[in-house]
Amino acid sequence: MKVKVLSLLMLLVFVAAGCGGKENKTLDVSPAELAEDILEQVDFEADLVPIAPEAVENWYFLNDAVTEYAIYINGDVVPAEEIAVLKAKSADDAAQLEAILDQRLDNLKTSFENYQPMELTKINNPVRVTKGNVAVLVLTDDPDAQKKVEDLLK
Repeated sequence: MKVKVLSLLMLLVFVAAGCGGKENKTLDVSPAELAEDILEQVDFEADLVPIAPEAVENWYFLNDAVTEYAIYINGDVVPAEEIAVLKAKSADDAAQLEAILDQRLDNLKTSFENYQPMELTKINNPVRVTKGNVAVLVLTDDPDAQKKVEDLLK
C-alpha cells in the first residue's frame, strides 16, 4: 500500500513539474499576425492603426528584451483603445515585457485622469496575457476580450 501511495505521489510531482514547464516555453508567434487576429476578433470602438517603427518610442519604452512587436493605437486618442503584442527571445524575459506594459499603463493613467477620466475604466482593467515569451496588452470595452486573447495564445 505504501508503495502505491508513494508511486502516486511521485507521479503527481512529475505531472505538476511538467505542467509548470509548459507555461515557460518559447512561443513561435508572429506579433504582427497575433495583433491582426486580435483586431479581427475583439470589438473596438475606434479604428486602430499600427504605430510606425520610427514613432514607437513616443508610446512605448522598448528595450533589448523585445525582439519583435506589433502595436496598434487609436490615432484620435479617445477612446483609449490599443493593442500591444511584445515578444522576447525567451520566457526568461517575460518580466521585462510585463514592466514595459506596466509603464505604458502608468503613462496612460497620467494622461487620461484629468483629460478623459471615463477612459480610466479600460486603463485600470486592461486585458493582459503573458504566455512564455509573449506579452499582450489590449484596451477595449469588449467584455469577452480576455477570453478571446487567451484562446488566440493557446
